[in-house]
Parts: sequence; structure tokens; C-alpha cells
Amino acid sequence: MDLADLKHRLHPMIGFLKSPFARNVPPEGKISPSPRLSADEASHPMEAILPSSADAAGPSTRGGLDPDWIISVLLVEQHALQGEVKRLQAETQSLRAENEQLRAALTLQVAKRFGKSSEKRAPQAEATPEPSSPLGVETPAPERPASAPIRRKRGGQPGHAGHGRAIPAGLPREERLHELPENERQCPDCGLPYEELPFTDDSEEVDVQVKVVVLRHRRKCYRKTCACPGPQVLEPPVPSKLIPKSKFTDETWTKFLLDKYLGQVPITRQIELLQHTGLPVAKSTVHGGFDRLYDDLAPLYQHFLTHLHSAGHIQADETRWMVFEEVEGKTNHRWWLWSFASPSPKIVVFVLDPTRSAAVPKRSLGELITPEQVTALADSPLAARIVWVDEKPYLLPPNRSAELTAKPQVHQCRPPARLPRPAPRCLGRVLLGASTP
Repeated sequence: MDLADLKHRLHPMIGFLKSPFARNVPPEGKISPSPRLSADEASHPMEAILPSSADAAGPSTRGGLDPDWIISVLLVEQHALQGEVKRLQAETQSLRAENEQLRAALTLQVAKRFGKSSEKRAPQAEATPEPSSPLGVETPAPERPASAPIRRKRGGQPGHAGHGRAIPAGLPREERLHELPENERQCPDCGLPYEELPFTDDSEEVDVQVKVVVLRHRRKCYRKTCACPGPQVLEPPVPSKLIPKSKFTDETWTKFLLDKYLGQVPITRQIELLQHTGLPVAKSTVHGGFDRLYDDLAPLYQHFLTHLHSAGHIQADETRWMVFEEVEGKTNHRWWLWSFASPSPKIVVFVLDPTRSAAVPKRSLGELITPEQVTALADSPLAARIVWVDEKPYLLPPNRSAELTAKPQVHQCRPPARLPRPAPRCLGRVLLGASTP
């Protein structure tokens, strides 16, 4: 409560004490006893001593006002005002503490949003002004406790030499010679020519070129000059390729495969990038080439499986995989992508199968044998490792027959986060390790 509010509340009392009604008191020695305040008057002490509208017109019904009674009322009012002051002081301290917390939070947010985000600093740290708030609020700098240790920031530290513009020495170099024009090789004052020095000022830069080149193979023809039997005209053979009569080289097909399954670049996007270089390519051409490469990549997949069989510890898991291919006896497009991983040797094999039954790990980790081999191994210890899957015998690797018989999965693990999606039918089975349904 401020002074103006206190004067406003005491103004009616001061006016009443100056009025003739307040001076209507009995003679000295005949002061009437001080009246006692009721409960309602005690709750409103100021209203107890103020006359009502009816009392203001005539003399007081109490026969005058006792000064002791007025003093007691003022003491009650003073006690009430002191309690109000203490309450307001406590509320002020609480608001100040809350204000400090809010200003500290605002300072932190302003430093995060508008402060410097680079990790580079000058060799000698200089005092920089704190970033100003966009709302115009001056934020005090947060004080660091004396006991708090200074943490080392990530990245390059102030004053370090750095890595410079180092270019790998193994990259091929292509030299380009720069010379002065003819009119600048002589002195502009006397006209005498400059003498060429035996050294050059060299600098290097990296040039990444993405270009399409057409290789024209010119095979020389030779004609016989004798009468011996045989062909009269000879020429060198056509260079061998993975896909005969294909207009793309083997290196180009390798690029298509790596961009698709290693760089996660779809075929459609690869074709769009080639169109910017001036080479239109149909999507069916790339997909057809992937189907032709199936027979060349199948032995590599079998090589991975062979090394996986020799692993002492195998982790396996499966997850659903949508394949929009019509299979006889299957009513939906939900397939299952199995992953088999071994820490030593480090091999990961993916198997795409229409089912998630126990037959998948048995068929993937086992070796397909002939019925004649089953008969030959009937009386040997290897007979316990023979399992039948889809009416076909498979010989499981050592230490795998009991595990695969008890449960279909050897060890649980989560599949990789990013797996290549099989766009073409045949090639997808090879790269993902798909088993033929």
C-alpha cells in the first residue's frame, strides 16, 4: 500500500474529526465509557467510527466520541496495514526471484538463437558483447560458478595449425600450361623482351567431371596376299563385355549397380541425371540389363553363403518387405526379408522369401544335396545334419542342425536401417540374396 492509498483511506476520518459532530463531546470529567466494537465493526474499523448518512444530519447516538476509542481503532488499522506491508514485501521478493529465473532463461535462448554458432575462435579470446534480445530486453550475462570446470569444446581448438587444402597424392594429375600473351612478354617502357625462367609457379585444384564419352572401337582389317586356304580378310575380335551387344560398357553397368544399391539412387533419378548430360536412356533398358547380370552375380552370392556357413556365430532376423510380384499360391504382396550376419568373417547376407517359416534359415544356411548323397550318408554321422525342406534335402553346416531344429532363428538382431529395394525381379533376388520360391 503506497502513501496515496493511505491518505485516501484516512481522508474520511480526518474530515469527520473536523466536523461539528465530532466536537459534540460531554464536559470534562463526564466522558462516557468507550463503546465496545461488535464483530462486524471490528472487521471494518474505519466504518465503525464514520457516521452514517442518518448520523451526519444530527447528533451522535453515542453522545460523543471517546479519544481512547479512536486511538484503539487506529491501532487496529495500523496493525492491519503492517500485515499488508509484510505480505506485499514477500510477494515482491517472490516476483523478483521469478524475474531473475525468466531473465536467465531468456538469456540462454537468445544466446542459442542469435549467438555465434561457429566453433572457430580467434587465437586470443576477446570480450564480445552479449547478443541483444529482439524484444528489447537487456539480458545480463550469466555468471559462471567458480567451481565449474571449463569443458573442452569439440573440433579444432583456438590456435591450431589446421589441415590446409591438402589434396590426396594418389589422384591423377593433369597439367595445364599458362603463358603470358605475346604483347605482354616485353617491357612496356623500352620494348625489350622478357627472358623466360626455367621454373614455374604451380598451384593445384580439384576438378570433378561428370561427362558421357562415346568409345569408338576401330578394328583394323587385314587381307591375305597368298593363295592359302582360309578367310581372306582378318580383323581383331570384338572386345568382350558382360552383356553382348549392349551399348553400355561394363564400367557403366557397374556405376548403375553402385548408384542403385550402394548410393541409394533410384533408377529414375539416374536416368534424369543422364538426360542433363545429353544421353536419353529408357528405364526398361537399365532394368533389362540388371536381369541379364543375374547369372554373373549369382556365384558371388553363393560365395558369401559359403563363408557364412563357416562362421561360429550367426545373427538372424526377419522383417516384412512388400514385393509386387504375382506368385502362385500367394494371395498378398507381403514378403519377408531375412538378414544373416556373422562378426567373423564380417558378412551380411539378405534372403527375400515369400514366407517367414523355419524352412528359410534351413534352406539358406544349408547346402542342397542330391538324393544319392542322402543314401550315401545314411550310415554316417552326417545323417543327423540332413533336413528336408520343400521335399529337397539340405546338409546343414556343423553346430547348426540342433539350433535350426529347435528354433528357426539363431540369434535375434535388428535389420539394417537402410536396405536396397528390389526394383528388377531377378537382380533384386541376387543382390538381396533372394531364394527362388
